[in-house]
Formats: sequence, structure tokens, C-alpha cells
Amino acid sequence: MKRLIIILTLLPAAMICAAQKINRAEYFIDTDPGFGKGTVYSLPSPGGKPVVEFTANLTGVTSGDHILYFRARDASGRYSHLYAHAVKVTLSDIGDTEAQSWFRMYPSPSTGTLMIDLSDLQGSSVKFTISDLNGRTVYSGELEGGSTTLSLDLPAGIYMVAVESDDKVFEQ
Repeated sequence: MKRLIIILTLLPAAMICAAQKINRAEYFIDTDPGFGKGTVYSLPSPGGKPVVEFTANLTGVTSGDHILYFRARDASGRYSHLYAHAVKVTLSDIGDTEAQSWFRMYPSPSTGTLMIDLSDLQGSSVKFTISDLNGRTVYSGELEGGSTTLSLDLPAGIYMVAVESDDKVFEQ
């Protein structure tokens, strides 16, 4: 079975309410199947640590760029923001699967502050663009590989994010 091990920290900003205990977590690849319909991650101790280590099943995932999403649910039934993790999957001729992560951004949705993790692109220049649904660029810049916080004062709405580095592209 093809698997990808992911370690992430659910920061208080990424959780709905730090006082609520997390009782369910789920992940999905590329397409959101709906709340409660993702692949369930069994919590070792509900309400426990905000650091999560889990193994994502990659069976059936094709070669190319994919987005792995993760979210948690609290005791009141409210879900956290999505945690997005971009990976490049390569399938070899002999059936081996290699998955390399290169971009993570959270929380989604955001209240204006985004955590951007490009640590797998250390030393690389990364073009980062945010556009509104009319195609107008509302933020554009070059980021260096590493982790950074980006604070934006934008009206509530839906925005498109594009990240480019060498042959890697993430658009959502």
C-alpha cells in the first residue's frame, strides 16, 4: 500500500476553538468529499496534543502534483479550517511511489494571516500570487524557501492562490 507520512501542528489559529476538544480528524486528496466524508484519522487521544502525525494512503493517486487536505472536528461538531499540503507524486516503472512535499498553507479560510511553509524549497525563490475571482491580482511577491507569515488586509471573499518554483506549480 502506498503511503505518505505527514506531521503537522494544529496551531490555535487553525482550530475553531482551542477550548473545545478535538474528537475527529479527516483527510482527503485533491477534491473535498464533504464534511465527515474524508478518510478518517484515528486520534490517539481525543482532545490531546495539537501535533498530529498521520499516514495518508496514496493508493490510486497518479503521478503529478496533488493537494492533501486535513481538518479536525471539535466536540461541538464544528470543523477546523483546512490545512493544505502540496505534494509531487512520482510512480516508478517498478511500482514504487515517491511523494515529496513542497508547499503548505494554513488556515483556510483565513482571517487575514496566512502561515506559509516552503521549508522543502530552502534556497529557492518562489513566486506567490493571490487573485480575486475576477482575476485581479491583490497580492504578488517573491518569497524565499522557508516558513513565513503573510498578513493581508483583504475583504472577505474567495481568492485564488498561485505558487511557482522551478517546475513546481500550486494553484487553488
